[in-house]
Amino acid sequence: MTEIIRSLENDFDRYVGGVNTQFEGIRSTTKENQTRILIAVDNDLKECERTIKQMEINIAGLDRSAKPQYVDKLKQHKVTYDILKKEFLRVQDELSINIGREKLFQGGSQGNNNPFGSEAANIINQQNNKLVDAKRVAYETEDISIGVQKELNRNNETLNRALETNRRAQREIDASNSLLNTIWRRMMLNKLVLIGVTVFVCLIIFVILYVRFS
Repeated sequence: MTEIIRSLENDFDRYVGGVNTQFEGIRSTTKENQTRILIAVDNDLKECERTIKQMEINIAGLDRSAKPQYVDKLKQHKVTYDILKKEFLRVQDELSINIGREKLFQGGSQGNNNPFGSEAANIINQQNNKLVDAKRVAYETEDISIGVQKELNRNNETLNRALETNRRAQREIDASNSLLNTIWRRMMLNKLVLIGVTVFVCLIIFVILYVRFS
């Protein structure tokens, strides 16, 4: 489990490094390149978000003793992601580039000199809309699966706590049985001692009476 988390952390650092690299010099390039860079940054940020969700799932399945250090790292990753996301939105607004619109219409203007350009652009737009819808459904499905996995992890933790409670109760029952057995042995020993003392006293009385009346 920890190997998977470390691998996800490496992926997150790689995406963050890619975002920072692409942000460098974005203002000094052409608008076409700016659009391309922002689309790439948007994709990397979505991968960062997906990686964080996967880390949350894997961390939830760790033992309690191993969780704290990874939880702290996860919080730092979330802070880093939030900073990059705000920077992305600020740069996008500053450059007046609508990423969603560019993704949908990036091929439309290239067919203007073609007699069939308008029809081709419509087909491309329709395909892009289908891709956007498919991607949205994929993200929604991923969110649902992540929610199910989190619920399974919570149920697993509840079951583990119940098993630990059961084991603790069993240990206490065993200790009680051992104590009862010890008490029973001591009671039997006391009875034997009492019987022995009684027999001894009766024997002495018998000897005294025998000697006195003989």
